[in-house]
Amino acid sequence: MDVSQTFLWLKTLDIYKSPEQVNQAIQEVAGMLQVPSVLLGFSCASRGAVYGPLLVREEANGDWMDCSMSARTIPGNSRAVGAFEFQSTAKYVIVIEKDAIFQRLVDDGFAELVGAILVTAKGMPDMATRAFLHTLTMALPFLKPFAGNVANSSLVDWNPSGVNIFCVYKYGSTRRGSAQFGLSSLQWLAARAALLHGVPDRMLQGPLTPRDRALISSLKAGSLRAEPAIIAELDAMAELDAKAEIEALYDKVGVDNFTVSLAETLLQCHL
Repeated sequence: MDVSQTFLWLKTLDIYKSPEQVNQAIQEVAGMLQVPSVLLGFSCASRGAVYGPLLVREEANGDWMDCSMSARTIPGNSRAVGAFEFQSTAKYVIVIEKDAIFQRLVDDGFAELVGAILVTAKGMPDMATRAFLHTLTMALPFLKPFAGNVANSSLVDWNPSGVNIFCVYKYGSTRRGSAQFGLSSLQWLAARAALLHGVPDRMLQGPLTPRDRALISSLKAGSLRAEPAIIAELDAMAELDAKAEIEALYDKVGVDNFTVSLAETLLQCHL
């Protein structure tokens, strides 16, 4: 039987001061054992959500859940997610860092415009969301990287933290014993330096903090060694001593034109 992390915290108030400390302890143990934390019998609330032309069935002979009607929450148990069944006519899978951007694209009809499944974990991805993406791309043959029919793309901030989130989605997290959930076909769609060209200086953030620069060094020395294009993005941040959020594109293309502009960028990348 699984035990929630909140329940464990309430039972150990004399040891841990917050649920975050409980989570950190669980992740450290999972990392040492090189297994997902869910295999230790702990579960947590999901942060993930999905929207688009996708039908999901959580168990055999169960009802199909239509993700094109409204955004659906991704269950927090990665073991359960691994047994899901899927049907889809999508052309793209778009992984989105921020819930606000996810909601805007849902409201503006981006998924319908380009035929995309939209997924967000509302920040740093939890294991269940990554397991969902992994299961989705493995279950549907036309979503597999070598098929070439669907491009898996991400929307993250143009900053070291955004690149780090991209890396966790693409390569998994060794510390959490969950590298098997990496989405190796994932590409970085936006926001990138070329798209930010012409954005007013007031929309850029700087200077970079010591933490930003340390993260840049760590990322370049890790999984990104085989990603020269993304290393170039990090080098540009360091050289300009600046970073930017996805929302900076609003100022360049206009809030009302953001969705259409993003759709054009996506289609140009995958002609």
